[in-house]
Amino acid sequence: MTKKTKQSWSFDAAGWPFWFALFVLFIIVFIIVGLKVRDKDTALYSVLGLAAVLAATTAAIVSWAVNSILQQIAKRKKIAERKSLKRKK
Repeated sequence: MTKKTKQSWSFDAAGWPFWFALFVLFIIVFIIVGLKVRDKDTALYSVLGLAAVLAATTAAIVSWAVNSILQQIAKRKKIAERKSLKRKK
């Protein structure tokens, strides 16, 4: 049997839990802003609906940006590992 080496935990992707946490954060912010800005004649459901759409879109954009950054970091790390392996040979 081969001995398993203990690897350190790494954060390689921001998934659905990250998106959901951002969504909850942004929907609270957009509801507060929507309630402050809304007109007296504007229905509450329209404010809530707009807040949900804006929160989902904003959470998706932020999650995409974080994933892109994490992929670039992983790519650079992989390239550095390959270079170090070539130097050892």
